[in-house]
Amino acid sequence: MKKIFSFILLLAGVTMVTSCGEDDATYTPVEPLEIVSNNVLFETAGGTGTITVKGSEALTASTAAQWLAVSVSGNTVTVTAQENPSLSGRSAQITLAAGGKTAKVTATQKGLAYGVTEGLNYEVDDMENVLEMNFSNSLPGTVTSLDEWIAATLEGTSLTLKVAENFDKKARSGKVVVKSSEYSDTITVLQRPMVFEVTESQLECKDNKAQNFDVKILHSKKVSLSRDVDWIGAKWKNDSVLTVSIAANKEGLLRSGHLFVKSGNETEPIFIAQYNFLQEVASDYYMFWYFDAKTNDWDGMLAVLNLEEQVMSLHPDENTMYSIPVALDQENNVLLAGPSTTFVSTYGPYFLYWVWMTASGSWSGVDKLYSVGEFVVEEDEEGNVYSSIYWGGQMDEENDIDAWAIMAATSEGLTEDNVAGFLVRYYFPQMEKYAAEPDGVRGKTAVKPSKSHKPLRAKGVKNLQNPKNLQYVLR
Repeated sequence: MKKIFSFILLLAGVTMVTSCGEDDATYTPVEPLEIVSNNVLFETAGGTGTITVKGSEALTASTAAQWLAVSVSGNTVTVTAQENPSLSGRSAQITLAAGGKTAKVTATQKGLAYGVTEGLNYEVDDMENVLEMNFSNSLPGTVTSLDEWIAATLEGTSLTLKVAENFDKKARSGKVVVKSSEYSDTITVLQRPMVFEVTESQLECKDNKAQNFDVKILHSKKVSLSRDVDWIGAKWKNDSVLTVSIAANKEGLLRSGHLFVKSGNETEPIFIAQYNFLQEVASDYYMFWYFDAKTNDWDGMLAVLNLEEQVMSLHPDENTMYSIPVALDQENNVLLAGPSTTFVSTYGPYFLYWVWMTASGSWSGVDKLYSVGEFVVEEDEEGNVYSSIYWGGQMDEENDIDAWAIMAATSEGLTEDNVAGFLVRYYFPQMEKYAAEPDGVRGKTAVKPSKSHKPLRAKGVKNLQNPKNLQYVLR
């Protein structure tokens, strides 16, 4: 029994000696370096911080981060961080060692704070506006207006846009660029147009008596008035209605002038004409304008109006004349041509009649249907004043009269059964008064318009359609 116990003790002793020998060969304890203080949390702009350690042994410091720089003085490490241009924060480890002791310290830097918190798109009215917003920028920022009507200032994080008053009838869009570091945003400001609308561009007095007209004027800014003749006056009835007064015309001749309505940068002229309707419309000679569907252009011919005999003649060439009855409606100050199905003449084997048409090709042979001529005094873009007659009228409740046509019938009395076709068609007829007798009339020479001259209300015309199954007869 004593032998067994002694053997056990011997084994234990060997084991203990062996164990102590292994510990001495593989483990050397390292004491941590004691950090007294550290200040390595950096703002976006970067800066300098320090780490202080305990002890007097020689101290070293290192880091793998490119944006950090470290230097050692005594037991203090100075850490310098560069500016962080990224929106994300970042961190890096700094390794310290002194007298066999080590420590690791993590340096942290905030990311870039950037952005206009109120948004990037704004819409304002036409008046002066001030927009104030917050621009988050942890680095110094800049602001640049790309349009002179927007003044932009940036003080710290306070961004102010001053939008000038809009004096035009057009909306406008402006841009302001804000920037911080490598980031930028564009603020867009849409400014609505000023309100300015004159509901009448032309006033006509068809007799020589004094008259007043009420003109509605919509405006968001101050309005000023001026005139170019002294027989036109104006007075505000209320904030949106202007009463225009026309003095009596003692001379009796056609006269015209303008009232100029100005608001902001816009001026709207009102053309005003005063005349005796009966005197003006009784002129003998007119240029008869019409749109020719064959040439797809406007053309003209001489028209001679004789109100005493209540007839008008059209002269397309030296050897041709078409007559049409014309009456004066004094109550409504208009002319009446026709009626439809009025007999013109014979043409070879055909009987010719006036009819009215629409642009879509339908025609009317209804008796007692008149084309109505409105006498108008107006001016062109160069300021030339013209007296014109615009022919139209109602075909029916849904359709206007767009054209005059001479229809050929195979027998006397125009019906749908004996229609042979068209001799002529004059789309959108209108007449321009001659100030004097045109050359060549008495010699029966046809008077044609110059190529450079067009009717005052010339317009593009598309999709003129022939009546079904009807074509031109010989011309």
